[in-house]
Formats: sequence, C-alpha cells, structure tokens
Amino acid sequence: MRQFHELVRQLEQHPDGDGRVKALIRYFHSASDQDTIWAIALLSGKRPKRVVSINQLSSWAIEITGFPLWLFKESHRQVGDLAETVARLLPHPKSREDISLAEWLRLISCWGAAAFEEQQESIGLAWDQLDADERYLLNKLVSGGFRLRVKPVDLIQALEVVSGVPQYVLAIRLAEKWHPQTMTLKWLTEPETPEEARVKPMPFHPIQTLNSDLSSLGNPEDWWIEEQWEGIPVQLIRQDKRVYLWTTDHQLVTPLFPETEEACSELPKETVLEGILVVLQHDKPGPLDQIQSRMDCQHVTRRIIHDKPVCFIVKDCLVWKGKNIRNVPFSQRIQHVQSICSSIDSHFIRCSLLKEPGPDWTSIEDHLAAARERHGVGLELKQRNGNHGGESIADVWWKKRVDPLLMEMVVLYVEWGGRKSTGPGYELTLGLWDVDAFVPVMKKAIGMTAEDMDRIKDHVKEHTLERFGPVRQVVPNLVYTIIFEGVNVSLRHKSGITLKNPRIHECKEAMDVADLLPLSVLKKRFTQGI
Repeated sequence: MRQFHELVRQLEQHPDGDGRVKALIRYFHSASDQDTIWAIALLSGKRPKRVVSINQLSSWAIEITGFPLWLFKESHRQVGDLAETVARLLPHPKSREDISLAEWLRLISCWGAAAFEEQQESIGLAWDQLDADERYLLNKLVSGGFRLRVKPVDLIQALEVVSGVPQYVLAIRLAEKWHPQTMTLKWLTEPETPEEARVKPMPFHPIQTLNSDLSSLGNPEDWWIEEQWEGIPVQLIRQDKRVYLWTTDHQLVTPLFPETEEACSELPKETVLEGILVVLQHDKPGPLDQIQSRMDCQHVTRRIIHDKPVCFIVKDCLVWKGKNIRNVPFSQRIQHVQSICSSIDSHFIRCSLLKEPGPDWTSIEDHLAAARERHGVGLELKQRNGNHGGESIADVWWKKRVDPLLMEMVVLYVEWGGRKSTGPGYELTLGLWDVDAFVPVMKKAIGMTAEDMDRIKDHVKEHTLERFGPVRQVVPNLVYTIIFEGVNVSLRHKSGITLKNPRIHECKEAMDVADLLPLSVLKKRFTQGI
C-alpha cells in the first residue's frame, strides 16, 4: 500500500505527460506482479465496488475519536474532503504493517460480503495499521471514491519500457474484458502472437503545414483539395470478424465508438482505412472538444451516442481485401474509399469530399477564406498520383489553415509563476466588458522578453487593486491583441465561452480601453449570438 500511495502522490503532482510515465515506470519496476495488475486496474477505472458509504466511515471515526459532531463538521469544512478528514482525525496507528496493495483489495472484497458489525471492526483494525495518508487512500477505495485515472497511452508507454512488449500489443490486451483477480502480468507481457501482428497499425500518412502560397505547389490540375475538419486521426483495420480503431499514438479506441465499429463491420475482410473521427452537429463536423469528450469517456452510454454521434470520415485506403495498395496512386486508392462508403448504408461512415482546384489557385484562396463558415479549419491538398507514406514531395499531403482571428482584450489579473515548459514568467488573465463589468475570458502564460517582463512588472507595481496570494488584480488599462482559432460555448465559464488555441500576440500600448469591443460582439460574431 505504501508503494501505491507514493505512486498516487507522484501522479497527482504530474497532471499529465512525461512525469506520469516516469512515475509509473518506477512503480512497475519495484512492485510485485499482482500489485502491478491491481494498479493498472485502478488507474484505468476498474474500481472495487463500494463497501460502505463515506458518511458511515465518518460516523465510525466520530465514535472512535469521541469528537463532538460540531468539531468534526468544522474540521471537514477546513479540510474540504470527508475521506481525508476521517484519515486526519483518527489517532496514530498502534502498529504499522506494510500489506501489499493486492492483499488490501482482497480484504476490501471480503468486507463487501461481511455483516455490518464485521465491516466496522475490520475497517477499524485497518485504520490502526496505516498512517493518515494511507488511511485516506483506503477510505477512497472502500467508499468508491477513488477517481484518479491515467490515460491509457501513459500506462501503455510505461509498460512497454518495463516489459519490452510493443505498445499496440499491450493496447489490444488491455482492451479485452479482464479482471485483476484473474489476469496475470505474464499474460499481459508475453510476446506478440501472429494474430496480434496482423492487426498492427501501419504508419500514418504524413501531413505537413504549407506556410507558402498555394501557387508554390505548381500546377493546380495535379492536385485535389479537401475540407480540413477538427477530429481525431484514426486508422481502421477490419480483420476476420473484428474492427480495430487505432489513433496515431497506438491507442485502441474501438470500445469508445460502438457506432463506428458496427457500421464498419460490413467492410471487406483484411481492409485498412485511414481517416478522422468527428462528432456530428446538425449533420456537420463539430468542434474538437466534442470528439475529445468522447475520447475521455470511460463508459459509452446510449445517451452519449445520441447526444454526440460520431462519424468516421474516410480519407484513404491502405489495404484492400488483403492487398497492400499504398504504392498505388491516390487517384486509384480513393476509388476504393468511394466504393466502400457507397455500399454501406450508415450515417456513421462517410467518404471525404474532394474538390477540383480549377485552372488556377484563385478560387481555392477564396474557398479557404470561407472555411469557418463551413465549420472547417482549413484545407488539405493531395497529389493525384502520390503514394501513401512515400518520401517524394508529391507523396506528402499538405494542410493550409485559415488565418487566425484577432481580438483586443484587457489584462484583469497577473500571477507570477513559472511552468516547466515556459520557464519563469507571468500568467495573464484577460477579459472583455460585459453589461456592467469586465469578465475574464482567458488565462495564458506570456512569453517573456525583457521588455515584456519590465512592462508587466511596472504595471503591477503601479496599478494593483487587490492581492490574492501570488495573484494581483490590476486596473484594467493594459491591452493586448489575442490570436485564436475560434470560440466554443462553455457554461462552466463566467464568460460563457472559451477560445480555441489562444495566444498573446502583442501589446497595444496606445489603445484606449473604451475602444475595446464588448463580450457580446465576440459572442455574436463567432458563436451565432449565444
């Protein structure tokens, strides 16, 4: 339990990324096989059933400590979490025994089938063997309150380092129905089988950003253009009687998209397609946060499928009925895609629409400028005779994004601090006027040149209104130009919106705050007047 508690502590210190993977690697190297299996289960959402409620644990803790109810409630108000309040108020343990995580989970399972009095006695004895931090973790486990989850890609990356088994093999096995009491680490980490090798994802087609003019691509008649949507790039493999959906980082996401799996079950066997997954809104691809919320689901319900229907937009065919056709010209590969999509009667799979550029690039420039009106983010350009994944310049797919949006906003709060990725600097909260006050719209770390540092430092020194720890509320008279890609509706934020990929562009030192556009204009212009 101590090892797992230390892992939980480290994971909470690293909300995402490389730090989590390193913490998992250290744990997997030192933990027993069964503890490793249970850690994978807990961190991937396979929690044990609740034994007792957190309120019942609180009653037992009050009975043990003799604290009056008002004092317990006041302690809870200060701590903020009932499970932690119970753990902190209990007396120091009389004895310390380092019981493994797997053994604790076995005991918790037994407590679930025990009588009420036996549960109280067993949990009381358990508290007497653990320190406050370990009790807090135990309280979460027995009350069903353990919510810490790790992205599957982080778990798989750590397991690959420890076991040497390829990521895609681990993804296949973890996607199967399994239980930590019956699964063994040996089964999870044994060498790949021939069946698993057959469904290994192929390299994705490279897509590069075109920073020059479209005319730099040469003759427009050699190209096709395609709308670029916000979605999750995936590769679909139809093998035997199963469908496999792979992301670019080798996540197997088939269970998250049952509608796509069902629609593609009619595909010819031994077929590999490449495309993107998007959430449909009014029969058009929606914003990226919608499909990302589907990716973050632990269990996909009928309600989720109804509210956020997913469509697989097919862009290319890599394998057709067992034959690798990546070296076939794109103009022939796309014919297989069109044939497949026309033969399947489903709203959940569509062929990507290709457009002729015309005799010159002028009309395409106009088409690109109007991409946002079609809910797109740009255009993709594909050489008619290009191969899939080739190294020739003609084999590369190019993307050209629509120009970013601009808006001036005023600085409302300044927080000194630094992130590992950006180094020391300031985080600025910027906002716009709404009805009778300025409302925060975004918070962003600003890249600090010496001039930026001096400007912000002097502004905080001269215009601070209130202090909240490291945060300073300042007089709203410092204006910056913000670059962003679009606007999402968000009921969780006071402004009612969030900006897509916002960046702080430049300071507008000579601009009067009275000339700023209000929040209502931003909403009307980019969110159809919400």
